[in-house]
Amino acid sequence: MPHRATLSSVLALSAAAVFALIITAVHASPPATDELASAVDRLFAEWDTTRTPGAAVLITDGPDVVLERCYGMADLEHGLPITPETRFELASVSKTFTAYAVLLLAREGRLDLDDDVRLHLPELPEHGATITIRHLLHHTSGLSEWRQILAYAGVRSGDNVSLEDLLAMLESQRMLDFAPGSRWQYSNTNYALLAEIVARVTGRPFGEWMAENVFQPLEMRSTSIPADGTAKRLVSHSE
Repeated sequence: MPHRATLSSVLALSAAAVFALIITAVHASPPATDELASAVDRLFAEWDTTRTPGAAVLITDGPDVVLERCYGMADLEHGLPITPETRFELASVSKTFTAYAVLLLAREGRLDLDDDVRLHLPELPEHGATITIRHLLHHTSGLSEWRQILAYAGVRSGDNVSLEDLLAMLESQRMLDFAPGSRWQYSNTNYALLAEIVARVTGRPFGEWMAENVFQPLEMRSTSIPADGTAKRLVSHSE
C-alpha cells in the first residue's frame, strides 16, 4: 500500500517556480531529456536528502510523461522516502474537486447554484441576506473562516473539529463578515459546507459519493477522501 506524506514532511514549493518549470518542459523545442532532468535535479538538490522533507515532480506534455522525479523524505520520523507511490495530502487543491462535484449535481438538476444554502442546510441562521451556493463556490458568502473562530467557540489547540462543530459555530455567528456577494474573502468554511451539501443532496457520505462519481470515472485510483468517507471530521487544529 502506498504510504502517505504527512503535513509535517511535505515541502511547500513556489508555485511560480513549478509553473515556470512546466512551461519550460512543454514549450522548449523540444527539451533534451538529460538536460531537463539535470535542471530539475539542480532545482531540488537542496531537499534531496534523508534529512529533509522533499517533493515529487511529474511533468507531462499532453498524455505523455516528460519527466518523473522524487526527492527527499515523505516521513522523517519513520525514514520513508518519497516514491512514485507516495500519496500526498492535497489540502486546498481538493476544493477544485468539491466544486466539480457541485457542478455535476447542478448539471443533473439536483441543485441550483442560486439555491439559498439554507434550503440544504436549514440549521444555518438567517442573516437578513441570502447566501447562495454560488457565493460559497466563489468565496463571497461573508461567512467567517472557521479556523479563525475556534478560540471564540472554546475549541482548544489540538482538538478535532467536526462538521457538527462547524455548524454549531455558524449557528452562533450573529452577523456576517460582509454582505453576500459584496466582496471576496477566502474561507475554508465555504467548501466545508459545499461538501456537506453534496452529501445531503445525494444522500451519500461525501467521500463515498466522490469516489464513485468523480475519482473512479477520472481513473484517479490513488485519490480518496480521508477515513472511510463517512467521518465528518474536518481537521485536527494541531495539523
